[in-house]
Amino acid sequence: MLFSILGAAMLAAALDAAPVRASDFVDEARHFIEIKGNETIQVFGIKDRKTRYDRFRVLLAESFAIKGIAKFVIGRFWNSATPDQKDRYLKLFKDYIIANYAAKSWIIDDVKLRVARVIENNENDVSVDTFVHLADKEKKDVPLGFRVRKGEKGIKIIDLKVGGVSLIISHRSEFTSVIGKYGGDLNKFNDSLAERTKKIEKKAKLNDAKLSEQQAQ
Repeated sequence: MLFSILGAAMLAAALDAAPVRASDFVDEARHFIEIKGNETIQVFGIKDRKTRYDRFRVLLAESFAIKGIAKFVIGRFWNSATPDQKDRYLKLFKDYIIANYAAKSWIIDDVKLRVARVIENNENDVSVDTFVHLADKEKKDVPLGFRVRKGEKGIKIIDLKVGGVSLIISHRSEFTSVIGKYGGDLNKFNDSLAERTKKIEKKAKLNDAKLSEQQAQ
């Protein structure tokens, strides 16, 4: 679903928070989510895959603490990995996130994100509760929660909750389980992540081909 693709994303355990006035940060966080959330919706409506991927990659870099997220979701296995394994994993993780959420375009007619409330967790950490209006779901407003933090690189999304469930916790549970089955071998996990990304893209391309064929008839 469209609200799932806004996710993407997740906790930056290593993100250093810079002191800011709480009231200022609340306003900043609200504005940030309003802007970036609706930008993301527009990106997923782009028909051309390459353009969509390129735009989404920029959004990931601008909006998410992607390195911290990637480290968090493999837990203790990050610390035992070699520099080469870490570099490859970070690249594959970004590729996986992009393919998982942007492999196909979405119908975005009348889809909008609005902020419902902003909650201060502490002076550097804010939760932003939103609703995503999905016209094709009987005009239902789907609750979507963002957690944002401000550090040296600015405001970044560090977690996303859908239906009250943290996506980073879900990813961490899945990824660490898979790595554990490989005996902690990050090379094997990297191979499996690359293969999973290929399968996602292959399925999306087949769906695009079927859709084009149907439209041509």
